[in-house]
Amino acid sequence: MATKTDYSQSFLATWAMYPKRNGQKRGKRASFVEWEKLTLEDQRAAYTDIKARNMAGGWEFVRDMERYLKRREWEDEWQGKRVKSDPDLIDAITTVTAEQIIDHALQHFTLCNHQVQRPWSYYGPEPGIIGGAVIPACKPCGKSQHRVTTADIPA
Repeated sequence: MATKTDYSQSFLATWAMYPKRNGQKRGKRASFVEWEKLTLEDQRAAYTDIKARNMAGGWEFVRDMERYLKRREWEDEWQGKRVKSDPDLIDAITTVTAEQIIDHALQHFTLCNHQVQRPWSYYGPEPGIIGGAVIPACKPCGKSQHRVTTADIPA
């Protein structure tokens, strides 16, 4: 049985961020075994996807982390990851992904951990088209609310 010191730092950071399933986290050792099978690139992709889903509320159904890793679910499409839009609207509206908004916010704002981990509210002119995001304020840390729009993202 693995102890805390047997787990890599990258795994522990990802495990801490992964949501609970039915109020519980199970299968830490099995998840670690699957994590170690991944390439460094895949580990980074999985970590980035989990973080983006947490921020965007992109979890329709939470599986155990072991299954998420085995099934390579970071490669799956979800609404916040790739925005599906009507081709006729592309000229009228600049469409960005949730990932672009997250990257921009992390580069331009000083956010506390609470703000990064809480779900962000995405909005847009049509369903499936992201026009921007609202990053919630954090009262305990005294951080203010931020708003990022598609106009803030360089083309």
